[in-house]
Amino acid sequence: MRVAYGVLKDRLKAASVHFTNKGSSRFSDSDVLTYVEGCSIEPHCGFLGGNNLFEMGSFSYSWSKLHGNARVGRYCSIAAGLKLLGGRHPMEWVSTSSFTYDGKFPLFKELNDAEGGLFKPAKRPVFESRIVIGHDVWIGGNVTLKPGITIGTGSVIAASSLVVKDVPPYSVVGGNPAKIIKRRFDDKTVNRLLSSEWWNYKFTDFSGIDVQSPLGFCDELEKRIGSGEVVRYAPEKLVLSSVAGSTR
Repeated sequence: MRVAYGVLKDRLKAASVHFTNKGSSRFSDSDVLTYVEGCSIEPHCGFLGGNNLFEMGSFSYSWSKLHGNARVGRYCSIAAGLKLLGGRHPMEWVSTSSFTYDGKFPLFKELNDAEGGLFKPAKRPVFESRIVIGHDVWIGGNVTLKPGITIGTGSVIAASSLVVKDVPPYSVVGGNPAKIIKRRFDDKTVNRLLSSEWWNYKFTDFSGIDVQSPLGFCDELEKRIGSGEVVRYAPEKLVLSSVAGSTR
């Protein structure tokens, strides 16, 4: 779907959705933003590259343009140059060539039409394409991702990596193809961080907690949660499809 920036401008600003890291916008009112139907955005996030909006959680930002059906959690940091591999061909079939399923491709269609449409392409294969990025994920510059993979919460992707498999939570991966280099923390710390679900709270709730000590952080956060001092952050999402004036 497409919508003029001017239509969304006030609502994006009210939701603290940023398009530069300087608090200003890089779009004119007539510039067109694109998104997929049902896309929702949490406040306090940043689309710092491209004109495509996608599902993004609070306190995350991306310098890269992601596909519209991507889902990014909270507290993520995505550098510039992120791209996806091209669509997958059916290597399980007799041929990976698109003649097997793409009857509209001119270089195949011309001959097939000339011979009376004798060849009937099979139904185009459907492969999972959505990229799912968890919470607190850091993706370095010029990374390439295979469509359909999931990047686990707390993971780090080294710059210029080619990632073709799911990445487990709190893993550091890199290379071509990317492999696990190490885990960010030991199992005990990883389990504590995951069970705390700290990303469900706004960072101002962490005032006075030492963020340099993961286990100590979890201890103090659990106390605050237990006492009711902090509650889950559940802001109203901006649902783009509900904006009047959007067009397909």
